[in-house]
Amino acid sequence: MSSQSDLLKNTFSRVITDYEAARPTYPIRLKERIELYSGIQPGAVLLEVGVGTGQATGLFLEGGYSLDLLEVSGEQAQFLRDKYRGYPEITVKQGGTLAVFWHMSSVTRHVGGVFDGLNAIRRKYMPDADEGFDEAGVERSRQKRIDQIRSGGCFGMPEMHEFTWTDIYDAERYATLINTYSDTQLLDEAVRMKYLDEIRRHILNNGGRVEMPQRVMLYLVRK
Repeated sequence: MSSQSDLLKNTFSRVITDYEAARPTYPIRLKERIELYSGIQPGAVLLEVGVGTGQATGLFLEGGYSLDLLEVSGEQAQFLRDKYRGYPEITVKQGGTLAVFWHMSSVTRHVGGVFDGLNAIRRKYMPDADEGFDEAGVERSRQKRIDQIRSGGCFGMPEMHEFTWTDIYDAERYATLINTYSDTQLLDEAVRMKYLDEIRRHILNNGGRVEMPQRVMLYLVRK
């Protein structure tokens, strides 16, 4: 079944000539306001997404910019290639791949072994902090990301991949890792130093290393 975005895309594809003839262009004041706000200057390379038939493109082309034009419709993309043939400043691209990925380790609850003590230390210094996702929470996060990718109607169901491995941390490197977390940085400086020092001592007193499970989620979807 075609999605609403596919139906709209095909609708515009059927009226390209009418679109070019009847749709209004944009005032030069719009370009000037964008330049003033962003600080871009002639010679820069701009990305224009959802180009239509180029109602705004000419403003920037005449202003001395190069443009990469991105359109999802094959027919509109071809129209733009024909329209701007002979302009080396213009590159037309159709579709593409969205890749969304991030680490889950910092937001996952690790338990057992040295982690039990580390979790207790964390609760001591940050009693109100979120303890991180359990497996059910990871699954909810996965579904949330899928829903976000699909929410605008531009993308279908993403292909998901998961990569896991184990990193070995000594006491100093693990404390350095924890110091990068935003909730750690919110602690008062003196409290933060005590917190990190207690983490180091706990690791040194319990084998001197942390076997840190790593998990990376990757979502891929084409347009």
